[in-house]
Amino acid sequence: MQKRKKVKFKVGSKLIEGGRVYNVYKIKKEKVLEKTQRIIHYRPFYMNCRNDDIDCSIPESNLDQTDMREPVTKKEIRKILRSLSVKSGERKRINPPEAKTSLYLNDIHKTFDVIKSYWGEKKQNGSEFTKVKKDILGSGTDRAVEEVAYIIGISLDNAKQKIIKALESKA
Repeated sequence: MQKRKKVKFKVGSKLIEGGRVYNVYKIKKEKVLEKTQRIIHYRPFYMNCRNDDIDCSIPESNLDQTDMREPVTKKEIRKILRSLSVKSGERKRINPPEAKTSLYLNDIHKTFDVIKSYWGEKKQNGSEFTKVKKDILGSGTDRAVEEVAYIIGISLDNAKQKIIKALESKA
């Protein structure tokens, strides 16, 4: 896990975990193991029928032990999307086990590295693109969509189209 700066969360803060955006809706002080701690309560920012009853909480002191992070900035998302549309001479190949591991790290840059690599391979190999690789590409895209949508302020569908458009605009 990478070392991150200490953030004082407040109601309305957003967290990213596993490519999902969560909204902090309540912070309570509770006694946990003989200490009074702030408990962060959060739920999915983008609700759907599968997650509309999810309600999570975690002691603030335990956030360092998770892979939760703050969303990246709008400037960073724009930079990442621009990098998708730049044709790189030698495409970095990422094997499926390594790609799956990268996706679980909750690092937006590594997620987009996987997406870019597998998109390029799909375009190059076409019918030889395996189901495992299709699944990895789909999973990577799904993990990026919510954060892109939240940061730019667009719908999930528009965010997915924006990512695909950036990938397809390689020169």
